[in-house]
Amino acid sequence: MYGPPGIAYVYFNYGVHWMLNIVAHEVGDPAAILIRAAVPLEGLDRMRENRPVAKDRDLLSGPGKLAKSFGITGADTGIDLLPPHRENLHIVPAASTVTNVLVGPRVGIAEGKWHDVPWRFIDGEAAEWASKPSLL
Repeated sequence: MYGPPGIAYVYFNYGVHWMLNIVAHEVGDPAAILIRAAVPLEGLDRMRENRPVAKDRDLLSGPGKLAKSFGITGADTGIDLLPPHRENLHIVPAASTVTNVLVGPRVGIAEGKWHDVPWRFIDGEAAEWASKPSLL
């Protein structure tokens, strides 16, 4: 998390799930963005192998689910996610500008631990793919 912006920071949460973060600040200023969900656009067969579920909506609708479906582990820490793409794991710019951004509090944060800070941002057009969209 202390690396340059755009680098993958992957950690093992509670000894159960890998979590993908993207370093967001300059070197020495630790800050990262947790990737909580995504819309599956391609590679569905591989995702289903990595994480068998009844509905595709459940493949990427949470940070642990996302990492498992994509096969992300701690070995991916340090990958440069920004263009030019040199790795299989990378960020692809949106096809169009997101204009409907939903904002809400973080999920799973105890009351009194900044639980009410609006640190959760979702593309409103893809909210059904997010974990717990009802919290918005």
